[in-house]
Amino acid sequence: MSPEILCEVVKYSHKCGKMVHVHTTSIRTYELVVNAGVDALHHLPQGELLPKPLVEKMKEKNLTAVPTLLMDKGMAEAAKRLMPERGADYSFVKQNFETLREVGVRIIAGTDANYTNKMNFVPHGKSMHTELELMVDGGFTPIEALVSATSLPAKIFNLENRGVIALGYRADLLLVKGNPTQNISNIRNIQKVWVAGEEVKI
Repeated sequence: MSPEILCEVVKYSHKCGKMVHVHTTSIRTYELVVNAGVDALHHLPQGELLPKPLVEKMKEKNLTAVPTLLMDKGMAEAAKRLMPERGADYSFVKQNFETLREVGVRIIAGTDANYTNKMNFVPHGKSMHTELELMVDGGFTPIEALVSATSLPAKIFNLENRGVIALGYRADLLLVKGNPTQNISNIRNIQKVWVAGEEVKI
């Protein structure tokens, strides 16, 4: 897709009141979509470091990053085995995440979970636990990681009645054993689940 076509797609999508999310894993495509004015970028480069001026531009444009660390970790490891000439390594992903955080780009949690990626299968649901752990390993506090998966995406996607525990909000809740604000891995110790106020058997 040419830059001109991409810009028109973004412009028309915004005119229709739609957000534009893109999946991109290289500096070249990062530059392309940031300049086009997309709303969110999914994934991080696995074999190169994002230039700080480009990340600062993302911050200036108020863009959202969805790092998908677990997916990128698996893809980098698979590429290392199958295509070593690419130079993919999770260390690049981790450093890029740290740069996003340092500059202050808005980051929300996402896993790119799927059942079709033969190189790197990321299951729905439980993969989010690992994603949050990787975010903390990359420099987030446990609270920052939890916010990136709850109230912040609710705000980004205009889900006005979700994302926090408050009167009048939809009751999508996890009861866990332990304090995940101190140890993010406690998010795995699920005791009960409620969806829209109804308890779900686990």
